[in-house]
Amino acid sequence: MRVGAAAILVLSVALSTPAIGQDASLPANAARSLMGANREEGRDIVLKKGCNACHVMSGVPGPFGRVGPSLDGLVRRAYIAGSLPNTPGSLVSWLMDPPRHAPRTAMPNFGLTRSEAMDIAAFLYSLPPR
Repeated sequence: MRVGAAAILVLSVALSTPAIGQDASLPANAARSLMGANREEGRDIVLKKGCNACHVMSGVPGPFGRVGPSLDGLVRRAYIAGSLPNTPGSLVSWLMDPPRHAPRTAMPNFGLTRSEAMDIAAFLYSLPPR
């Protein structure tokens, strides 16, 4: 039984490690999950929606709000909003309707489409850690 558990652990690590040439800053399945997403469009949506009023993000001009957390290095965090696993699917779902996942959140529902949320997720996962 121990050999089986060890084999599963080794296989899990091997399958989650980025291949040569892959962006090591993204979760292993992010590239597939966000296929077709446009991070530049995501940055534009972030600016249009005023996300920087509450969040700090590298490459996004002020006002550098401090209501929400800094989003730099989001890709390295284990959780989104303190409870959702940090996966592309969870991030897209969160962006589309934050109050559904955390009813007491200060983050409003901006009425984002799935495509817009995917673009924003691609942008957020590209932000370097501070």
